[in-house]
Amino acid sequence: FRRRRRKRHPRTSRRYFVQATEGATFGIVPYICPEGLGGVCAVVGAWGNIGAVCWGMMFKFGYLGKFDKGYEAMGYIIIASAALSFLMRIKGQSHLLGTLE
Repeated sequence: FRRRRRKRHPRTSRRYFVQATEGATFGIVPYICPEGLGGVCAVVGAWGNIGAVCWGMMFKFGYLGKFDKGYEAMGYIIIASAALSFLMRIKGQSHLLGTLE
């Protein structure tokens, strides 16, 4: 039998980067507050679910039938949050603007 060579799906590489971003986000969680690691993990996980519900509601009620505008709004929100992320400081860790002691 001859095997057919499967074409790589174009979304496969995007999935890789999404998973890498999620891993990087959860990778900093232990550095936030080592003494209260369980609480910090709970808050991060809970807000992840809340964010998913908010995005779903935004598309269901705000951009019903206008998905291009919904994805555009989502892009602006993501760009704004990424631009402000350099202001995040973790005690004892270096960041773009120096070290917070």
